[in-house]
Amino acid sequence: MASKPPKNGVQLYGGGDRERDLRTWQWRTARIERFIEIQRYKREWINFWEISDWCSEESGVVPDEVAREAAYQKLQHDLLEGDFEENGRSRVLYLYPYTSKARMTRDWLTRLMQVYDQTTINSQYLAPCWIPREFFERWLAKHRMQPSPQRFEPKWPRQPATTPQPVTQARKVVVPPDNTEGAGHGASNAAGKKRFGPEPGTLRRYEAADRKLFPELERIMAEKRKSLSAAAFDLAEADQIDGTGTPQSRAKRLAALYKRDRGG
Repeated sequence: MASKPPKNGVQLYGGGDRERDLRTWQWRTARIERFIEIQRYKREWINFWEISDWCSEESGVVPDEVAREAAYQKLQHDLLEGDFEENGRSRVLYLYPYTSKARMTRDWLTRLMQVYDQTTINSQYLAPCWIPREFFERWLAKHRMQPSPQRFEPKWPRQPATTPQPVTQARKVVVPPDNTEGAGHGASNAAGKKRFGPEPGTLRRYEAADRKLFPELERIMAEKRKSLSAAAFDLAEADQIDGTGTPQSRAKRLAALYKRDRGG
């Protein structure tokens, strides 16, 4: 998506700080490359460029550039129609390291179309866009296209929803530790109680990655005059915080760690 660092004199993120521009570009490039690598297997997000490439190959062995252009036109039209929004908010990720923008919106695309030609729109502004898998499935259905193309299927085997347990395990009595609340009520009650949530200590696996976000968190708070919670939510909404929870839960985790480490 981007192979060269910003050139001298180019202000990518504002402020005129060349060194900060370079660091930000390197950080964003690494995050985007990691995201792309993960999505090659998980397929939770689908890329506009790959959709157009798949469409260009559907008509034969040689890529059909007319079909590629038609795919971009469909995606652009549907984006402008609001098909890729949820509760009035765009769900289209814009992963391009030369800008701090993280979402492609109808308003922004409309303004871009007034300035750039269609080739530039396709290559620089639509190609780096990603939509959630469920939106892609809806898009295929809307245009009466092949559902769930093999190319976009997850590469990792999916785990079964439930794992059958041997019948003998049903008779096993779980003895709670000495400090378990309600242990005095008997082993039968304790066996029926199950701890909810992650195992103690497992959330610490994200602490190293979260701490690397502290400089960006502080930048957002300073430049955009946002609270710690709001800045953390911005990073979560841009999928820059590791983890599998909701944006709200990941933002809360990052903010809590920052407060604990920095006393914020």
